[in-house]
Amino acid sequence: MNPENKIKKLIEESKISTNTHTEKKILGDSLEHLEKLKQQKSPSYRLNIWEILIKNSFVKLTAAAVLIIVVLSGLHMIGGSSIAWADVVEKFQSVEFFSAVFYEKDDALADAEQFEIWIGQGGNARIRMGSQVIFGKDGQVTNAFDISNRSSVEADARAKRMLEMYETSQGRFSLNTVINFIAADNLTNVTPLVNSEAIISEDLVVFDSQLNRTQWMRIWALRESKLPIHIRIWGSRDGYCSDVFLTYSNKQPDEFFDPNAFEQVFRQQQDNNKANIAYAFLTDPGGKDITPKEVFKKSAYHIPVVKRAGITENGVVWIVAGKSRDYLPNGNPFHGFSRIEDDLGRIYISMRGAYRLGDDTSLDIFLPIDFPFDDKRPSKITLFREHDAYDFPVNTKPELIGTVDLTEWEENVPCPSSFGPEYTDTLSWEISLANKLKNEEQTERLERLLQEIPDWKSQPRNSSLLRFWIEMAADEMDFEKVIEIGEVLTPLLFENTRYVFRSAFREYITALAATNQLEQAKSLFKRIDAVDKLSDEDFYDNNLVLLIEPLIADANLADEQIADFLGSEYTKREGYESLLKRARQNAVNQRARRAARKRREEISEYYKSHPLPEKMELLERNSNEYMYFQNVPKTIPGHEGYKIYPIDGPISDLVIWLWNCSDIQPYTDVEIRFEEESAKQELIADLIYKEGISLRERVEFILNKFDMELILEEGPTRKVLVAHYNGQPLKDHRDVKAPLRYDSSKESKIGMTHSRVPNGHLLSYLFKELARQQDSGIESNDEKMVIVNETGLVEDIPMSFEDAFWPGAEGLELAKKWFEEQFGVTFTEETRAMKTYVIRKKEN
Repeated sequence: MNPENKIKKLIEESKISTNTHTEKKILGDSLEHLEKLKQQKSPSYRLNIWEILIKNSFVKLTAAAVLIIVVLSGLHMIGGSSIAWADVVEKFQSVEFFSAVFYEKDDALADAEQFEIWIGQGGNARIRMGSQVIFGKDGQVTNAFDISNRSSVEADARAKRMLEMYETSQGRFSLNTVINFIAADNLTNVTPLVNSEAIISEDLVVFDSQLNRTQWMRIWALRESKLPIHIRIWGSRDGYCSDVFLTYSNKQPDEFFDPNAFEQVFRQQQDNNKANIAYAFLTDPGGKDITPKEVFKKSAYHIPVVKRAGITENGVVWIVAGKSRDYLPNGNPFHGFSRIEDDLGRIYISMRGAYRLGDDTSLDIFLPIDFPFDDKRPSKITLFREHDAYDFPVNTKPELIGTVDLTEWEENVPCPSSFGPEYTDTLSWEISLANKLKNEEQTERLERLLQEIPDWKSQPRNSSLLRFWIEMAADEMDFEKVIEIGEVLTPLLFENTRYVFRSAFREYITALAATNQLEQAKSLFKRIDAVDKLSDEDFYDNNLVLLIEPLIADANLADEQIADFLGSEYTKREGYESLLKRARQNAVNQRARRAARKRREEISEYYKSHPLPEKMELLERNSNEYMYFQNVPKTIPGHEGYKIYPIDGPISDLVIWLWNCSDIQPYTDVEIRFEEESAKQELIADLIYKEGISLRERVEFILNKFDMELILEEGPTRKVLVAHYNGQPLKDHRDVKAPLRYDSSKESKIGMTHSRVPNGHLLSYLFKELARQQDSGIESNDEKMVIVNETGLVEDIPMSFEDAFWPGAEGLELAKKWFEEQFGVTFTEETRAMKTYVIRKKEN
């Protein structure tokens, strides 16, 4: 029955008193008014039954009129179809899944705070509040994670309160829970009523409720579905506002409400994109992408479209490409091409590229390694599109996406200037290339290129040129030249304090300190400190270490001198002593690396006038200076196929290292016995050997030089795992990683990354770690794992970038599978005799 008929029936059936004629007149006029609105198709038609009664409240209503009001207010009838608050509540309870976004601000000028909640059937809940993601079940918090520091945390108190208020009844949701949460429990026993004045569209219903004297609530619901879509609470005293926007869809996948599934994503250290973590497993009902990872899955990677390509007169290759941008799974963008090759077999160095967001266009510049002296012209150039999605600051091998072959390009054409003049500057290219040639393998090329770079005095206002030459002088320990350039560069940099960075003055400060001008160095440091403030803790630590290290290594300052130089503002900070210790160790290593580079040059020069050994040769050093070959190649410049094996300590240490790399792991299960006292003598020398000679051959060669020998004595037998090699091609060690990515949780998982080494783990280490983890908690030596290496693989070649956690029987099975897949190494259980390494005087 429509509203008009209901009112007519009520009028006819009512018992009329002396005032009923007036009341009937009011109601009759109301019906006529409604009929006119209906004919005009006015939205007000659907509201004014209730409104007209309220506006005529000056009439003292009889029982009949009161009855009409009760019926109307109880049903909240609107228009041709009736919708009551009870209908909205009931409909809300029937949905399988809903989500809500909350915005709240404390006053008119406050910033709004946002959080999100997702509720599914079966009492499941998930909340994103600030940096926390919280999981709940049946009104209780089950897990809480903090995205910012990747840790398990105590759930936010507000999330706890919301979950505690959340009620389920036979798998249905309560709208009152949501409303009471945002109304801070002020809505108890208050039924929202229709507010006709707030409705401007036929497809919406608006309910209002007065919470207290200064706060009111409004709820917008859809007429047809009866689902609420927006709730607002407003504070008229201070402008407080809380908004909730509700959305509905089919239920989310089970993983979305599974805290264990979320934790797997949460712990993946290589994914730093917060959207990928915060919205892990969330799906959009309309098929739209929620996270960068979904965008990546759909689009994968693509090859940019080459718009232009050219080679300059001096051999620089430049590529302009459209559709250049791609995204890694973590959401980080990359552009253009990473490297090129040509049919002449030349090496190219990638210079700084440019990218234009407006038209998604990139510029890549590549210099031949012999630029600007190489004037040969290729007939084919291959462009490589690669990425390194591992997101770890080490030398990991990039993944190849695809290649483009070019056989046509613009000849003798300058690099396009549309990206800026800095991309067409030959001098900046020469400086960039020179910086990349600063290693022992490219000494000759660097020396030749330096002849092309102008002296700093020819361009005294070119800060980039001055920075280059001051670094070159510092590398040569030419403190006089460093100071000469620094006196010109410093005022130039201070002309614009935006360019004042501590790193730009490091060489100058060190040179002043090294030449007993410590007060001037202190004065400059304070001047820089007043401009270049360090706020970020990590940035502070790294910059301080980088500053202190050369003051120790090059200027030879003692701890008290460094403390006086820095001042109490730095030395009183928590952690200063550990930073000083770190810088001191770095300085020791720097000196040792410098000594190693010098020794490498000496050996190279020696073999220019002496024949190389057929296999090995021992060269004793004139200096006892400690050498550290980390990041220093052990190859001999100009003498391909030969390497340096530095020896700095007792001869016995060589045997211990061989023992450490034993065919039996853990090596501690192999006994070692020194019967010859001379094995303890110090040896400061370098073994020059031909590539391919094993570590054992090298050790035995050195022992033989000192009338000693290594023998292996067999001992008792026991069960062991014997490792075999099936001959499959070995991978680049940078491609070999643990089955499961490392995370920062305290609990290690089977197959998860245990450690990463840029230069690669040796096979002996991988075997040792497998055995060590399998032996955890085992007391009896007879029950501990022993691995015998019979693979025949060279012991000092890198095999993997990572190793993994392999605890228990499940860990062993996963490890066996990993070793076979990655290296072609399989295991059999056998009985073998244990061995003892014996170093004794050589028998004649």
